[in-house]
Amino acid sequence: MTLLVYDITMGMARGMSMMLIGQQIDLVYHTSLMVYGREYFFGGGICNMHPKSTPYGKPVEEIHIGETEIPREVFEDYLKDLDHKYTPDKYDLINHNCNMFTAEAAEFLTGNPLDKKYAGQAKELLDSPAGQMFKPFLMQMQQGIQNPPPGMYQ
Repeated sequence: MTLLVYDITMGMARGMSMMLIGQQIDLVYHTSLMVYGREYFFGGGICNMHPKSTPYGKPVEEIHIGETEIPREVFEDYLKDLDHKYTPDKYDLINHNCNMFTAEAAEFLTGNPLDKKYAGQAKELLDSPAGQMFKPFLMQMQQGIQNPPPGMYQ
């Protein structure tokens, strides 16, 4: 099983964060799991697609996080049970985002938690004084996730 890590700013954070918020941020994480020949992520609901074909571009990191003994059918049932929890209207950039879904699903599959840097990045950034300046940009991104264009996720 592989953790796919994307930079949702597509390089802009690295080049502009110091100038904009006075704090160096190399990337803003979007994570997903590649398992059972699919890529699973939270974006417009719980989604699964052909690996590396999501709207987030090319992964900047691919991290092997372990193996699972959970059959795909059991995982799919687990996702159905989570479906009500991960809907577009419940997306919150700080408290309920794609990285938190990935962490929850990865722990279910492996029994091990993900590195907290992924799920905690947005809160850590926004808790800083400089991060408050970045908040309007992030909230605009959140609106795009909560209201995706028709056909964006299938």
